[in-house]
Amino acid sequence: MIPCSKVSSQLSLLAAEAVVPEQLPCYVQAVGMSEACPCSVGEPFVFYLAGERAILVAYPGFEREKEFLTPERYSSLLAKALAEIPQETRFLTLLSPLPTETLPLPSGLRATPESPFRSEADDWYWTVPLPCTPPSDKVRNMLRRAAQEVDTAPEPWGPEAASLAAFYCRTRHLTEGSRFIYGRMEEYLSSCSEALLLGARRRSDGSLAACAVGDFTALGTAFYMFAFRRPDAPPGCADALLAALMEEGVRRGHGCMNLGLGIRPGIEFFKKKWRAQRGLPYYERSWRISPIRRGILSRLFGG
Repeated sequence: MIPCSKVSSQLSLLAAEAVVPEQLPCYVQAVGMSEACPCSVGEPFVFYLAGERAILVAYPGFEREKEFLTPERYSSLLAKALAEIPQETRFLTLLSPLPTETLPLPSGLRATPESPFRSEADDWYWTVPLPCTPPSDKVRNMLRRAAQEVDTAPEPWGPEAASLAAFYCRTRHLTEGSRFIYGRMEEYLSSCSEALLLGARRRSDGSLAACAVGDFTALGTAFYMFAFRRPDAPPGCADALLAALMEEGVRRGHGCMNLGLGIRPGIEFFKKKWRAQRGLPYYERSWRISPIRRGILSRLFGG
């Protein structure tokens, strides 16, 4: 693992190369209340630590996916990263673009899977190249409709945005982890200088109809992070906010936007409407980590 004296600069480099949101330490630390510890493997691998729990995000850096996504190279890099696993770790979750049936832990540790092995991806990150023009007459019509009723502009997180996030949590079946993340939007936006909240406010009364969060920390990839809206929001609000975030990415020099995981058909449909393509696959698997107890003969004879 990177020496403590170099952690800050290494985290900045990691974020600059990010291709998935979990490689953005400022974001993960803000919403997950964990400590980011970069690995020294030559790729933007990072551990997020909270007590005995560790999450290893093992994704490549920007424009290195093809070289990275070979089983041999990936296995080698993963073994090097796991050699740096903190001694106190007892629960490990791996987020990766390739499936991992066995975990190449350093000697003296044993891994017991807590979730089954899957050879097919759990999900995919969806991406669009920037600049991105409205891809169809339907999308252009939605943007025109929204422009007649709302104005989009950056704004700070406030009670109205928090109310939209709370409504989203009340009306959807979400994991406790997702609810916790949505409850920490204010901490995320206030602590990450390159995270941006865009609001869509009604021209009629100035009320907040919808909002979306983008993150522009990385140099090559912009991130569409979160979006919330009222059930009576004017048609096209979500499209208008996404288009505005894309324009911001272009203005800042980003070459693509990661729209996040598909999650479910409705969210995936919205991304496909903008002709987003599957990018990197997403695998998540967890293990319980325990020290290997050697027998008395092994201890006596150094085995």
